[in-house]
Amino acid sequence: MVLRQLVRFSRQQIRGQRKRAALVCSLPVAAEMFFRVTEAAFCGLLLWFSSTSPVMLFTGRYLPGAAVSVVCMIMRLVCVSPLDCAGAEWINGLCQGRRLSFQDMLLRKGFIWRSIALKLLGTLAAAVPAAFAAAGLWYGASLIRSGADSRQLFIALNIAVFCALCLYFWLAVRISLAAAPFIMAQIPGISPFAAVRRSISLMSGRKRVFAGLFALYLAPSLTVVGIPIVFPELRAALAVSTGIFLKEDLLRGKSYG
Repeated sequence: MVLRQLVRFSRQQIRGQRKRAALVCSLPVAAEMFFRVTEAAFCGLLLWFSSTSPVMLFTGRYLPGAAVSVVCMIMRLVCVSPLDCAGAEWINGLCQGRRLSFQDMLLRKGFIWRSIALKLLGTLAAAVPAAFAAAGLWYGASLIRSGADSRQLFIALNIAVFCALCLYFWLAVRISLAAAPFIMAQIPGISPFAAVRRSISLMSGRKRVFAGLFALYLAPSLTVVGIPIVFPELRAALAVSTGIFLKEDLLRGKSYG
């Protein structure tokens, strides 16, 4: 699959609906940014009005700071997940020539809980390599801070390689799960766990397509101005790719179990 042809085709699918597509795709990003900024503001207030140190606050040892982080994390999970899945289904319908109601999707029975479950499963799967990488970085940094000798520096070098491998596996897991919201959109009634399993199987040998799309749109999406422009194109390309992959596996008679 040539990325240039895929991007050109996905742009044609959202032609005439760019403004609405930009709004739909920007909603989860805006909600995520709102709760992140809110958490940062509360942490700033705690640092200003309390005697705690930043280390105590950001390591979770200060109870009010930990409570703020947990509440904001739950709010992100509850609010952002349905918006993200509804946006994926809306974009998928647009690419298939159907006009769906964004509000009706959010109000559909069980949609919010299925969206939250899908996000939670993806977060837990990606948290495993991230936790190993964080533990390795913490241990390596503690070795260097304590005045490491040649043996400890060799250990720290091996830890750095281990952390790089963990980062690679984290990226692989994130890319493998990127198709899950579009699978839920294209296969009505599929459970979140089955969508995660199918996404992992579907992306086997095809991660380079999604990785190429993410790399292509990375630079423009880092700017606030670029988000409403590139996000509809990116999500349309992901929806089209997922549909093509599902049809390819169907023609091959591949079973997911």
